[in-house]
Formats: sequence, structure tokens, C-alpha cells
Amino acid sequence: MPVTISAKKKLRADLGKQKVNRAAERALKLAVKNFKANLAKEGLKNVYSALDTAAKKGIISRKGAARKKSNLANLFLKKARPEKIETKNPKKAIRRKKAAIRKL
Repeated sequence: MPVTISAKKKLRADLGKQKVNRAAERALKLAVKNFKANLAKEGLKNVYSALDTAAKKGIISRKGAARKKSNLANLFLKKARPEKIETKNPKKAIRRKKAAIRKL
């Protein structure tokens, strides 16, 4: 247990931050779970928002959020449009994925 006054204050602040972080983590997990259950475009928007919020708060890294967004977008495209979008040029593939998501 903390002894000094400042250490006690720090403990109180840390517990408050822990509650906020856990709430954001739960919101993120729930959004991903709901999206995977029905694979709707609105669900994808909700997941993107939750990932961005978690990354902004430092709960997950920005690159981790980007990777999860990419993986979920690919999952969405595979279910919504089973034909291949891939090309040999990775930049063209990214543009085609984004265009495909916008069209849906």
C-alpha cells in the first residue's frame, strides 16, 4: 500500500483510469463480436470507431488498430463479395478494397 500522500493520490487516479480503460476495452470487444455475428456495414463503422477510440486512448497501439481494421474489412469483403479483389500490385488491391467497401 502507498505511504506518501502523492502515492495515495496516484493510486486513486490509476484506479479511475483503469475503469475507463476497461470500459473502452469492453466496448471494443462487444463491437467486434456484434460485427462478426452479422457482418453488416453499420457494424463495420462501429468497430472502426471503437478501434480508433481505443487507439487514441492508448489502450491498443495505432498499428494494432490499423491491422485489426484491415483484417475485419477483409472478412467483410469475403462474405459480402466472394469474388477476388486482389491484384499483383498491393496499392491497387488496397484501392479496390476501399472502393468495394464504399459501394456496399
